[in-house]
Amino acid sequence: MKPGNHKRKFIIIGAIALLVAGIAGFVLAAKGSAPGKTINSYAECVAAGNPVMESYPEQCRANGRTFVNPDAKVTAPPTEDNATTDTIASVNNAFTVEIPRGWGPVIRAADIDALLMTGETQPTADPTKPVVVSTSNTYGSDGPIIFSIGVYQVVDMSVPSGTKSDITIVQGDTTITGARYAYAYPEDVDQEIGSRKGGDKNYVYLFTLPDGRYLRASYHVYASDTRDRVNQFDDIVRSLKLQS
Repeated sequence: MKPGNHKRKFIIIGAIALLVAGIAGFVLAAKGSAPGKTINSYAECVAAGNPVMESYPEQCRANGRTFVNPDAKVTAPPTEDNATTDTIASVNNAFTVEIPRGWGPVIRAADIDALLMTGETQPTADPTKPVVVSTSNTYGSDGPIIFSIGVYQVVDMSVPSGTKSDITIVQGDTTITGARYAYAYPEDVDQEIGSRKGGDKNYVYLFTLPDGRYLRASYHVYASDTRDRVNQFDDIVRSLKLQS
């Protein structure tokens, strides 16, 4: 055989060897780990180049085993600050408000633009449960109520007891400023509509609206269930939208 043929033969063999080595390297890289390497943790799995699953918490799979990211923070369940709301309208559509899902049941007056929730047990937000609303001809209660909110032509706007703070409602380009009065009963008191216990709280909201009507709302906390949801009720009041 001629010397040139030997040289060409060696070149071809060398090229084939390099090609085989390249293919082997590609296969190993695709597998994400070298043969015989033991992976015992999520970090080792990721470092070896294995894919991370789009799950929460993140998971990585290698050599038939699945490793969970131990540093992933578990998402907190929905709270009252981030729960979804339902839009509730008054009977004549004078206004709508956003009430956290799970609150209620809410009573809607049949003849005036007002909403009410009776009882002493504070509501708990639950995004899986819509607000239950019933329309009643006997709106009102001589017993305890959690909240009321209404838009009226005429209503008692006398200044209630308690510490005053400003609160605003935005209506398009108009900002309406009203007042919130917070009062805590220092001791048990007998009233015309029933007794109040020491530690009970009243929050009363008063607004004069641009069209001459009035917004009056109230929220109550009872000593039997002292969970105070006033921040959420502030949001309900701020969410009020007047309908033209």
